[in-house]
Amino acid sequence: MVINELELRVCGLQRSGNHAIITWIVEQFAGRPACFLNNVRHGDHDPYVVAPQRFAYGMDGVPQEAWRDTPKDLLVYSYEDDAKRLLPNATSLLASAFSPAFEARREAYLGRSARRLDVLILRDPANNFASRLKKLEKLTGVKDLPTIVAYWKELARAAIAVEERGDEDTVVVLYNRWFADRKYRQTLSRRLGGTFSDASLRHVSEIGGGSSFDKTAMSADLTYGDVFKHWRKLFRPQTYRRLGEYWKRLNGARQMKVMDRWKDFEQDPRLHDMLADPELQALSRRIFGERSAERATAGR
Repeated sequence: MVINELELRVCGLQRSGNHAIITWIVEQFAGRPACFLNNVRHGDHDPYVVAPQRFAYGMDGVPQEAWRDTPKDLLVYSYEDDAKRLLPNATSLLASAFSPAFEARREAYLGRSARRLDVLILRDPANNFASRLKKLEKLTGVKDLPTIVAYWKELARAAIAVEERGDEDTVVVLYNRWFADRKYRQTLSRRLGGTFSDASLRHVSEIGGGSSFDKTAMSADLTYGDVFKHWRKLFRPQTYRRLGEYWKRLNGARQMKVMDRWKDFEQDPRLHDMLADPELQALSRRIFGERSAERATAGR
């Protein structure tokens, strides 16, 4: 019996836009039963048990213990470079996340799937690393900067390999293009078999801590509908003390300068050292067609 019409195994470095992208993917299946299991422990572990955050959609009234056996249109489970969830002494992020030991028992844990895809999420290194540095001590990801660089290069090489061999079982999502290009998102939605929607783009995902630069971790994006719905608050004095915050939320997630995070760290020697790697620069140019890694180091 097929339990999952589509099973997505996702891997990306922290601060790569993982949760914004996953939230958007789930939105492509709005109104249909779906589950998302966030930040699964690497290795031979049951995602329904070890994921610290578990979400169900379109499954009202279904108790959590029954999610596993409930037919779903979409199952997403994600792996990150969480220092406490990697395999011990892991030198390869993908080998740790995509464990053969787990694969041997995958169907027992998750049920049979009609389609299975791996999803690799990659953000340009200058902005990814700047976002990491901004919240380095608060994140659960690895703190060793050379390891972060090595993991980014590994994902980049894997993304190129997917393109070169025409791997139909792996989807590469480039955060920069996903954020900026509606046609790119439409193509991705069609490939996944969803119904295209950009409704979730007005939200900054609270999963994973929200934006590290825009203070949105504890506040969702605000709409004009929200304003009219709560019009009585306009008569409260405290409302006017928070006008700046409300205006920022009203402008929404699309106004965040996610392509310019590196500028806040362009004088930081840590970012310079991370971006000085020649292989990383070559990979970044090939994948993103830009020279942000070089620009971020030019002012030193």
